[in-house]
Amino acid sequence: MNEKGIDDLPQTVLEHIFFLLRPYGSLNSARQVNSRWRRIIDGSVRYMKRRYSSCKDFSWNEITEKLHNHRYTSYISERGCHAACYSKSDNVMYMFGGSTSKYSPLSDMWKFNMESLEWQRVDQKGVIPSPRSLCTLLDAGEILILFGGYAKSSMNPINQHVQFFGDLYYFIKPEQKWEQIRSDDFGLPKLASHGASMLQNRWMIITGGSSGEDFNGDVYILDLNTQILSSVKCTGEGPSPRHGHCQITVDDHNVLIIGGAGVIKGAYSDVFLLTFDKNIEKAKWKEIKVNNTEFWPPHFWGIRGCRVDNRVVFLSRPHFVNQDKTFQKRPVLTAASSIASSSSGQSSYLLQILHKTEEQ
Repeated sequence: MNEKGIDDLPQTVLEHIFFLLRPYGSLNSARQVNSRWRRIIDGSVRYMKRRYSSCKDFSWNEITEKLHNHRYTSYISERGCHAACYSKSDNVMYMFGGSTSKYSPLSDMWKFNMESLEWQRVDQKGVIPSPRSLCTLLDAGEILILFGGYAKSSMNPINQHVQFFGDLYYFIKPEQKWEQIRSDDFGLPKLASHGASMLQNRWMIITGGSSGEDFNGDVYILDLNTQILSSVKCTGEGPSPRHGHCQITVDDHNVLIIGGAGVIKGAYSDVFLLTFDKNIEKAKWKEIKVNNTEFWPPHFWGIRGCRVDNRVVFLSRPHFVNQDKTFQKRPVLTAASSIASSSSGQSSYLLQILHKTEEQ
């Protein structure tokens, strides 16, 4: 009798199995088995992308079983204003710091495994950043980059001492070790609630932020290869000084600035594109026209967006149309933007990046 194996299964059965694998690690590993599996998985991925693009409804699934794993002596505590980023090299989300509901700053670090859906506390080594919130954490290959932030000492305004930071740290992922690259006096204003993103895995772009007394309207760039920090000369009419905005890298030369809050208009609901030249030395601002701003989140500041293909996904409060807090009906997906409501009463806002269309 001839023995049968998994390769003898029909393609439709294999497709069903592959659909059950998580895309962060298992699916890519299965893709390396043989040419047939690679062909089937590539086709399945294309199908899933088409399905996502045409999706009109989203649902939330709460991850509870594995968050408090018995293998770890402690578990993550409630917090806000923390910094987080996804690390592609090891398929985990890193999270640092934040503050408690009593405004106590934190300096612990955690990572969430996207494959096993487990939290694990990171055993930090080296020069650990001081407790802080509203800092930024960026992934740059083998390192993470932490910059800025602030810390409050008390909820009582009489005894309250607020400290803003302008220091820079590298977290070396293979060694789980922090290194302080620059202290508070290395030339960059002390900022919190600013925007930061990477270009070409080499340049860190910093925009906006608050220094306590004022809001920043300048653009700074740090070359990770030379450790040279410089202020970028920008042309065009750029956004007004703000903090709490969303900053997204579009490609090797373009950065998107969305929303935020400032002095002139309070909360903003505008979008700006910052385009750098080929040498990443000069840049030009351009405001992007949004056709259906009535569907934007009602309070578009302090909200972080996540890029998914050619869209940026936000989680915010829903719109209401009357005092009874009746949910406003959501439109279907459009070319400019789309909104998908969930059964939990929250709303996910999708803003499609259309800077190429705007430039034509």
